[in-house]
Amino acid sequence: GVVRPFATDKMQYEGEMSFSQNSADLKTAVIKDFVIKDLDPDFFFASRVEKIKVTSYASIEGDTAYNDTLSVKRSNEATDYLISKLKKYKELDISQMKIESSGKGEAFDNCIKLLKNYQRSLPKGKDNDDLVNLLNQNYLNRDKFEMELKKLPIYNTYIKDTLLPLLRRSFFDVYIQTNPIA
Repeated sequence: GVVRPFATDKMQYEGEMSFSQNSADLKTAVIKDFVIKDLDPDFFFASRVEKIKVTSYASIEGDTAYNDTLSVKRSNEATDYLISKLKKYKELDISQMKIESSGKGEAFDNCIKLLKNYQRSLPKGKDNDDLVNLLNQNYLNRDKFEMELKKLPIYNTYIKDTLLPLLRRSFFDVYIQTNPIA
């Protein structure tokens, strides 16, 4: 059905995009679109977009400097996508919207968090012990951490195909001030 916001309401729409490895191309991205696609276009009379905010990341694979650049490219692609979607709503004013778009580089902290959660689900044994030992080391250098991670037997069975794709993402929010027709 059609979503109808209340009169003069501020609304926030969220979404995310998952990218292929080494890619900022939306043709291969998986887009979990925001709810705006279900809104009644006639309902946006005199409504305006206040802000769009996009934050993008890269996985820890490869060179850190490359991943910093890649996350910025992903953020730019996601921002362009959102603007093109919003332009389809002729009654929605986007002329004064603020754009916050940032590439945050590698999602290293999130990687550690996901690895710790995964480690807790592993049965006791060598894989669990190896991962615990790696996570307990204080790596200041992300590249060295990645090299050690690739040596683990679970790298090819879980980390490479399941965990790392979770880090290649853009998250976005769209804030709209609605003024629906009474």
